[in-house]
Amino acid sequence: MKTILPIMTAILALSGFGDSVFLSLDYLLRSPPHETLTASACDLVGGSCQSAAEDNWASVLGIPIALIGAAYYLFVLAVALVRIRTGIWPLRFVLPVVLAAALVYSGYLIYVMVAYVGICPYCLAAHATNTAIVVLYAISRWFEMRPLR
Repeated sequence: MKTILPIMTAILALSGFGDSVFLSLDYLLRSPPHETLTASACDLVGGSCQSAAEDNWASVLGIPIALIGAAYYLFVLAVALVRIRTGIWPLRFVLPVVLAAALVYSGYLIYVMVAYVGICPYCLAAHATNTAIVVLYAISRWFEMRPLR
């Protein structure tokens, strides 16, 4: 259990990174408005990827949110790999704050998506991945802090 949770965290971080890179490319490479890489998959599930990609909330200070997400998932992947290699979570006081902030921001973005923009399945996948990472980290820390019997 001590190693499997960080391995699962690393796999999820890699998955989130891939999803975020795909969304970043979709945001950065769409030439005509309304033509996105995600459009066909979103049409299949009745999603609103174009609205999400073109909305005011799609970027912060001109940086696509998905690109910020990719950097976040790369950070989590690096931290999980260090944990797998050394047996301890690095940045013990910084990592919980970063994960909590990412979870709160993810919740805010889900609210914006549902209330104003429309459902984007790729975005939901990134938020679900983030939530799973936070849960796995919390369980991992709980097992580490639990007294041995």
